[in-house]
Amino acid sequence: MMTSSLLHTPWHMPNSRCAAAFKRGALCVGLALGLSGCFDVHQSLHLNRDGGGSYAVSVAAQGLVGEALAEKRLDLAGLPPPVITRGEHGVVRQTARVRFARLSDLRLPFDVISLRVRGHSFFGLGPAQVELRRTFLLGNARREVAQMTGQSRQSIAQILPARLRGNVYVFAITLPGSVLRASPLTLGGLHIAPSIAGNFWDGHTVSWRVPVRLLLRGSILRFAVEFSAYGRFTNAESLPPGS
Repeated sequence: MMTSSLLHTPWHMPNSRCAAAFKRGALCVGLALGLSGCFDVHQSLHLNRDGGGSYAVSVAAQGLVGEALAEKRLDLAGLPPPVITRGEHGVVRQTARVRFARLSDLRLPFDVISLRVRGHSFFGLGPAQVELRRTFLLGNARREVAQMTGQSRQSIAQILPARLRGNVYVFAITLPGSVLRASPLTLGGLHIAPSIAGNFWDGHTVSWRVPVRLLLRGSILRFAVEFSAYGRFTNAESLPPGS
């Protein structure tokens, strides 16, 4: 649950650096906002049967940070301008979404998302067996936060955990067909199993829910899902910005 009580502590991010945060990726924005308030970050990938889909990022906060989100739109990793919405208890959310025909259309600063076709069942006539992987470069994101806030990585690691209790980071993948396997995460000594919801006809959503404070540990997070579905899937991979 988000709270604005931390906004009244004496340790704030300077306004100029807070403004710079609005031009970074979702996690960088979130961690930087964590220096002056509380927030939640949600990233999601929706894959269609033709190999296309959509990618979305969302940052939510309340209190003074929420009001800042209500007044100025973020630049979330170069995605289209986000939509601003208000929810219960004064929570303000910015959500940006981009559609793609292939994963190689995506340009992501701290992610590599890949699709690999492993084969087809029933002698090539059945559904495709596909693996989707996401490599999240946590270390690179934290270095970006340190640069934008003018704080050392050590000081951020010491100060943020107490401020981020109760805040969550969610990554969700919605896939067609059936989920064969979804790998758990191990971060900061905590075993994080994904949740799976849905059905064969409408697709399944696999979600990992991670306490934000744990993102200060480790350098790489790897998410992996294997699924079986009828469709036109080909090997593809997202690319870094500017490529």
